[in-house]
Amino acid sequence: MVIASASRVTLRSRSCEASRPVKIATARADNQPRRLRRALRTMAAVPMTATVAPTFTARHPRAAAIFDNLHMMHDIISDILAADTVPRERKRDVIYAALAEFRDSTRNVMTRDEWLMMGHHMGGIEAMGGPAVGLLPARRL
Repeated sequence: MVIASASRVTLRSRSCEASRPVKIATARADNQPRRLRRALRTMAAVPMTATVAPTFTARHPRAAAIFDNLHMMHDIISDILAADTVPRERKRDVIYAALAEFRDSTRNVMTRDEWLMMGHHMGGIEAMGGPAVGLLPARRL
């Protein structure tokens, strides 16, 4: 989980049982709106808000950190639910353990600068489906 403050960011890792490789259903590009097809074909990394929305991140760093945390939490819970390595009767406990870790501000802490660089270390915007183009009309300056 990422918690942004002036100088500190907290990142929660995937240290729960479901962090082992699991079978996950993949999104089929032909079932998605046209503008998402390219991203689904080319995305190698989960989009990081600071990388795909740098202006938004600069204006609203806490909101950007919250987006990244919620995205990661969604992925972790989905992994747990899909994992055949986690017995059905343990899924609730494993999910609650992951949520408790997300709320623990003493674990998996990183600086704001480290969080901002994560996208670069993950391969940059090209690994995240490329820049958004053609979605909004160009603004005149």
